[in-house]
Amino acid sequence: MKRYVFENMKYTTTKLVFLLTVICGYGQSNGPIQITDQKTRDGLTIYATNEDILPYTIELSVTQTNLESDLTFPAKIVLEPTTEPRVIAVLTKKDPSKGWSYGSQFTYYKGDYRAKHEDGYIYALPFEKGRKFLMSQGYGGSFSHQGKKAIDFTMPVGTKVLCARPGLVVRVKEASNQGCPDQSCMELANLITILHEDGSLADYVHLQENGSAVEVGQQVSRGDLIGYSGATGFASGAHLHFEVYVPSREGNETVATLFQTAPGKQELLKEKVSYTAF
Repeated sequence: MKRYVFENMKYTTTKLVFLLTVICGYGQSNGPIQITDQKTRDGLTIYATNEDILPYTIELSVTQTNLESDLTFPAKIVLEPTTEPRVIAVLTKKDPSKGWSYGSQFTYYKGDYRAKHEDGYIYALPFEKGRKFLMSQGYGGSFSHQGKKAIDFTMPVGTKVLCARPGLVVRVKEASNQGCPDQSCMELANLITILHEDGSLADYVHLQENGSAVEVGQQVSRGDLIGYSGATGFASGAHLHFEVYVPSREGNETVATLFQTAPGKQELLKEKVSYTAF
């Protein structure tokens, strides 16, 4: 998980300095959240805008002198997608005859921190009926899955990747044509991210160049074609990396997922076992 720090972000309305830390997955370096402030006759109003298609969580801390706020700090705020600035805090002078000041720090990350994965949901295998692939790396795998619940299916470049659970496509990256078995290639991975009804998200990673069959904002159903596998990013060979997670300040909290592996059979997949979609 990479952390991007932008310092000395000055807003001229109050001549304040903000420290902004953005937590992102797979090298998303251009954050969609804008925080601004505006002086009023009685104090200050803080606004936030989310220019992305999915909600974000903001954690905001404020220190103030001769001001009182309608929001208790530190505060955790869920900002739904919007193109219009939303008021997130109003600070009012306590004593109108005196001056005032304030300082602010905030962190934001994609998703709703209140999201809880529906652990009983049964996912479909993310490839075509009748195809059989080896799960080459499982939860906590030694190559690249240390500390996370993610799975890899070894499959040739160009294999059709299907949607394992319905949702909204919130990210597509498909411009890369590079990969290597080293973490230096991590941010070169092509991927598709889908937001589920329960607020969890799924990443389908290492797709081939121009390997997406969907667009951001598109609703997809279970079994829909969403892309084509590849070997971009941190990859020792062609495969599909799949993980489901809920957001947290510390990074994506990956979760174990049940899959339908045969009629009437659901299970957690095991490393070094081959599975056939039906």
